[in-house]
Amino acid sequence: MNLLYIATPWGKRNLMKIINSLNIHMKKLILLCALLSIMFTSNAFANDQAFQFGIAATFSPSLACVTFQGEELKPGQTIHVIVFDPQRWTRGKVVNLRETPCKLEAFLDGTSYDIQLEQAASVRGELGVAVIASEVLLKIEDKEVILTNHLNNHSVKFSRCASLEGLHFLARQGSKRLWHEYYYLGYDIKPTCSEEERKE
Repeated sequence: MNLLYIATPWGKRNLMKIINSLNIHMKKLILLCALLSIMFTSNAFANDQAFQFGIAATFSPSLACVTFQGEELKPGQTIHVIVFDPQRWTRGKVVNLRETPCKLEAFLDGTSYDIQLEQAASVRGELGVAVIASEVLLKIEDKEVILTNHLNNHSVKFSRCASLEGLHFLARQGSKRLWHEYYYLGYDIKPTCSEEERKE
């Protein structure tokens, strides 16, 4: 009976309508999958951009000052600190917002905070990178600090070089430069930066 129904002209027309309807729904499903894929990729990218970078200056083995742009940080917020020569890292927590910059002569934009370091990882007067990020793992590999995002497994590396009167700090994900900051020292030093490292 069903075969006879399909064999009739009216049945064939209805079968074609059903097939066309299925094709339309399939196209919508494919489009939805494509949109979800784009959203997942965008979220992974956004997670990388969610890293907040700043400059850290140590006052003692257990106390540092950090400068960040953006929203005001809260007391107790965790800050990762990467220092150089050799590269190593530690964590600290925001103690308070400072009324004055860490160093006025450095001409850094942003707000400065005192942080208490969890463990002594540097000496007084050392400059490094401060990072705000959640769901991350920090490790040392081939003498470099690597910060890895647990959510997408993307890794960030850090570097520092010198220009004539200051230091350039950089964060990279592969060949992509995520962040750059210049710290003015106010005296001449031997330049070590490449042209690419110096550019804003």
